[in-house]
Amino acid sequence: MAPHTATGDKAGWDTGEIAQDESNEIIVNVEMETDYFCVYHPHMKASFEIE
Repeated sequence: MAPHTATGDKAGWDTGEIAQDESNEIIVNVEMETDYFCVYHPHMKASFEIE
């Protein structure tokens, strides 16, 4: 299977490459953009909410 990333839409942050069955994490703060995508699969998009 191909690796994935979680990359901020404006390239403000990036998890780096995430291999199959692996995970990565980032520290979220209120200034961060909340929309992101996978650089290997640009159609894979998501967002998160900061409360």
